Amino acid sequence: MLFMKKIIYFISILITCASCGKSTEVKRLEAQNDSLKNVSIQTRTEFDELLSTLNVVEDGFNQIKDAENYLTIHSMANTDINKSVKEKLIEDMDFIQETLKSNKEKIDKLQKLYNSSANQSKELKKTIDRLTAQIESKTATIIALQEELGKKDQQIAQMSQSMKDLGDTLSQLKTESTAQKAEIAKQETELNTAYYVFGTKKELKDQNILSGGGLFSSTKVLQGDFNKGYFTKVNINELKEINLFTGAKPEVKTNMPKDSYTIEKDTQGNYVLYITNAQRFWSLSRYLVIVVD
Repeated sequence: MLFMKKIIYFISILITCASCGKSTEVKRLEAQNDSLKNVSIQTRTEFDELLSTLNVVEDGFNQIKDAENYLTIHSMANTDINKSVKEKLIEDMDFIQETLKSNKEKIDKLQKLYNSSANQSKELKKTIDRLTAQIESKTATIIALQEELGKKDQQIAQMSQSMKDLGDTLSQLKTESTAQKAEIAKQETELNTAYYVFGTKKELKDQNILSGGGLFSSTKVLQGDFNKGYFTKVNINELKEINLFTGAKPEVKTNMPKDSYTIEKDTQGNYVLYITNAQRFWSLSRYLVIVVD
């Protein structure tokens, strides 16, 4: 009886020990499983974040292409850049610079995620290196385009200055031409201007147009300070005849070529001087004096 009790006690101890050992193992395995689950979740999260960042970076590069093409076309064009195009170029340049900056930050983030990741994929490393090289290439391209556009702006500025200088020169030439034309017109007017007067001897002497003419001296014409205001100013190309309003034979006192004019009576019996050759008539004197006593 005592022996049976000892056996039963021993068996119970074994069962208890076995139960304790099983419980410890189960707990260890469950903990390990939880750890693996956490690692899987972390890996999944890292993968999703990497994939999302890669997509954003690639999308940024795609958006840059159109703007970059627009900049390239206008940097190579030989035409002037108008205001609207220039504003578009500035907007595109700002957009590209901001996108490149954003992509650079995201690639740096990818590099950090890769460095801290438990699973460092070679393909992911190649992708990050490719994107980094692309950033550097795009940055160099944009800098070159900026320089080309800067040169174009400078050329346009120089052309604008040249055009302004040319405009100033043309304006000056136009002013000079206008002044020259005015001077030529003035000279032509002076060349074509003549003066005539007719009247009695007494009237003409009172104006100092005639002088002398006594018993022993001949009459002098236009000697000294005569009254020029007493004369009628005419254009030699327009004056064809002078009506003298007298029936007495008039006498031309100035030296006019006799073959360049005639003096005849009109239907009313008044004498009229007809100029037959104006250039010859006024060739010796631009003042005509006629006595009509």
